[in-house]
Amino acid sequence: MAHQEWKLWEPAPAGRAPLAGRWRGEDGTPLHGVWGRASPAGTETVVVANHGHALLGWQVPHQRWRFVSELLRTANCALAQVPWLWHDGRRVLVSDPADVAVGLVLAGRKPVALADTTDPGLANRWDQAARAAGHAVRCSATTFDCGPAPTTVWFVQVAAPGTVAERFDVDALLADYAACLPPAAFAEVEATLDSLRDAELPELAEDPDLIMACTPGQYARTGLVLGYHPATTAGLILGLPRVSWADDPAGRALDTALTQAAAPAALPDLPSSLEQTPASQPIRASESRAHYAPAPA
Repeated sequence: MAHQEWKLWEPAPAGRAPLAGRWRGEDGTPLHGVWGRASPAGTETVVVANHGHALLGWQVPHQRWRFVSELLRTANCALAQVPWLWHDGRRVLVSDPADVAVGLVLAGRKPVALADTTDPGLANRWDQAARAAGHAVRCSATTFDCGPAPTTVWFVQVAAPGTVAERFDVDALLADYAACLPPAAFAEVEATLDSLRDAELPELAEDPDLIMACTPGQYARTGLVLGYHPATTAGLILGLPRVSWADDPAGRALDTALTQAAAPAALPDLPSSLEQTPASQPIRASESRAHYAPAPA
């Protein structure tokens, strides 16, 4: 990633020495954050960078995005799915994306987190942190016996309280979609988002098809609930290509850094469930439990 024509969309965790506080290197290379650059045919290339490495990238419509919400951020997709590197001056650490996703919800920067882990203690920490913050949480466990040995996986859904209309300016969001989508696609998006105005976010988190988006309306629903910026959602609806970094030297450098990184850790600039978890006893893996706890009134 290089070029002065990249413009910062959103800040993102920078890590400590030697790169702390610098969004660009001396040669103009974006180091951290979400960056955009105008592309041909009225689109814009948007990438999420960490220590100069491009983690994820999209082609999106090139327009002024008027909808603003701390809950819908371009970086959310990368932070919740891709390990984030942190340099503390001595070694490289790496985040646990599932823990960061839960932390983002608790910090008011993402509506819903879908997390899983084989560590029952971590699942319990997510559960306790969500309850302490007044968020809705569902925790369940499933044992899979298709490998060399049975493995129990804990699935945790954490959702902020409130309805879609209470948490988002739906009209402003629709105005942005109307500016870039064809009439037929926008009609689907409009019908879907209008139908969700009174829906509770915890109820939307229960949708088993949430991550199986195929139609414009489904993409809009998934992007809203999981906290993705409407620009990236619109790019997917329009069928714009994802940016591939498979042959990028920075991507290969990232792979090398990850193989040399320490075990997953709570990183100082990333929200983590560690920050809001009261002392508690870990759940035993044999206690396969499922519950749904609405936020207290």
